[in-house]
Amino acid sequence: EEEYLIQTKPTKDETIKEILNNSKEMTAFLNAFMELKKKLNYKDLILYQGRRVKLKDTEILYKLKKQETFFLIYYETDNDINFPYRLLNLCIDIIQEWSRNVKSKEVTKYPQIIPIVIYIGKEKWKLPKKIKSQQLEKTTYGENRLNLGYNLIDINKITNKELILKDTMLSKALLIKKLKIQKKKK
Repeated sequence: EEEYLIQTKPTKDETIKEILNNSKEMTAFLNAFMELKKKLNYKDLILYQGRRVKLKDTEILYKLKKQETFFLIYYETDNDINFPYRLLNLCIDIIQEWSRNVKSKEVTKYPQIIPIVIYIGKEKWKLPKKIKSQQLEKTTYGENRLNLGYNLIDINKITNKELILKDTMLSKALLIKKLKIQKKKK
């Protein structure tokens, strides 16, 4: 009996996930694509592996070492109307996991969770960037409604030149994805 190892090229999503799972590349992505007041150092960013936080293959969670700040990254290929609900539940799971690990039982403040969506789909992104936009509206309650938002990086709205100038592995992978999408549209 012989064993054979068949090597396959990673799929587009596996390539993106592989890039995002590297803390150096993740740091380069955050510094290039997000408007941060202070540039991040890759040594300060760790891939977070919470036991109770169940991430899908298209979701990645990082934490800053010395701060209670999490970066929740999604890469989406379609407009899933349930996405905001999934985002809300995942943020709650992260806060619950964090609060179980905090030594003090008198927690009065919670960690920052910065959700980032990288949209790599063919269609235009149609979902609102705030969850309250998807709730049934009652004017009586106004601003007292839940209002979770997220950062959107839509490759369809970023020019090819901008992606080249960002000069990160992720921007190059996104450019390749974008060019493939454009080619299929023709």
